[in-house]
Amino acid sequence: MDDTEALPPKMQLNIDFNKLKAVAEVGVRRASVFMGVGTNAIAVDPPISHILSDNVQFHFVPPDPSDEMKRHYLEEFESWTIGNCLRDLADSFSMFLTEAFFIHLLLQTMTYSESEDLKAKRKFEKLNVGAQYSWLALDLQLRPDLGEMFETFRLARNCLSHRMGNVTLEDAPSGELRIRWCLFGASVVGEDGQSVLMDNATIGTDQSFVARGGPIMLGMHWKERAFPVGTAIRLSRHDLSEMCMGVTLVAEHVVQKLIEYTRAKGVPVNVLDPIDRAEEPFAEGSEPA
Repeated sequence: MDDTEALPPKMQLNIDFNKLKAVAEVGVRRASVFMGVGTNAIAVDPPISHILSDNVQFHFVPPDPSDEMKRHYLEEFESWTIGNCLRDLADSFSMFLTEAFFIHLLLQTMTYSESEDLKAKRKFEKLNVGAQYSWLALDLQLRPDLGEMFETFRLARNCLSHRMGNVTLEDAPSGELRIRWCLFGASVVGEDGQSVLMDNATIGTDQSFVARGGPIMLGMHWKERAFPVGTAIRLSRHDLSEMCMGVTLVAEHVVQKLIEYTRAKGVPVNVLDPIDRAEEPFAEGSEPA
C-alpha cells in the first residue's frame, strides 16, 4: 500500500447544528424545571412532608419536628437542588462543547480516522468545561470572557453541595465568592456616564431609565452576586432563571461561530428551523427532516 492509499478518506459533511445546540438546551430545560420544583417547594404551606415512608418501624429523623426544623429541611433541600442543577448545567454544556470540538476536528482536515479522532475527543472530554471553552475559543474566535461563567458555577456548586451553601475561605480565598452570568438586555447610560441594566431590580427605582433618562443600549451584559466568607449562598428564582438563559446564550454564540468556521472551510451550511420539543422537554427529539 502506498502513501496515498494510507491516507484517511476525504468526507462530505452533513452537520445538524440544531441537534448540536439541543445537547446544551436539554441540560438547561432540566435545570430550569428541577430548580423550579426545588425552590417552589420551600413556599408550600403547610410544608411538604419529609417522611420517606409511613410503613416502617424506624425513622432517621423525628417524624414531627418543630416548624423551625421543617424550614431548615426545606432550605437544605433547596440548596442541594440548586447545587445539583448547577452541576447539570456545566456537565451538559461540557457535552455540548465536546460535540462542537469533534465537528471542528473533522472540519480541520475533512478526513476521518476513527482511532485518532476518537482518541482526541476522549482527551477533550477530560478537560473541565472552562478549559474546553478556552480551547475552542482560539480557533472559533469565541468571546473568551463567556467561559468564566462556568467556573463561578463550579465554585457555587461545590459550596452548595459540600458546605450546605456556607461560604468558607476554601471557596473564596479572596474573602468573597462571586457568581457571574451573562444575559442579553437593555441598559441606559445616565449623565454620569454609568451604564445601568434595566431589569426587575432597577425599573421603578431612582436607577431606572425613567428617572435617569439617556440613551438605551441593547447587548450582552454581566450580572453578579457576591457572598462574603461566613455568609450563605442564596440565589433568587429570577437569578437562577437568568443563569439558565446565560447558558443558552453562550451555546448560541458557540454554534454561530462554528457555523461561520464551517462556511470559511467551504462546507455548505443549511441551518434548519428549530425543532419543536414542547411534548418532550427533556428528550433530544426526533431527527429533523
